[in-house]
Amino acid sequence: KEKKSAAILTAGGKGNQEHTQHHLSAFFRMLNATGFREHTVCSAKTDTQPASEDTTALDQVEQLDRWLME
Repeated sequence: KEKKSAAILTAGGKGNQEHTQHHLSAFFRMLNATGFREHTVCSAKTDTQPASEDTTALDQVEQLDRWLME
């Protein structure tokens, strides 16, 4: 059965989300899960701003929560 999937990522420094997306895609494909590309939240530059202060990411996590609970 197909499953919903999502990802919440944190990263310090410049980072490269393309590599992360590639690995997540392979992982979720093995689980027969879809939707992560549209439902990935990333709080980048946590070396200079704590994820708990990233209001954009926090708002996205709230939206993600609503989608997962549908």
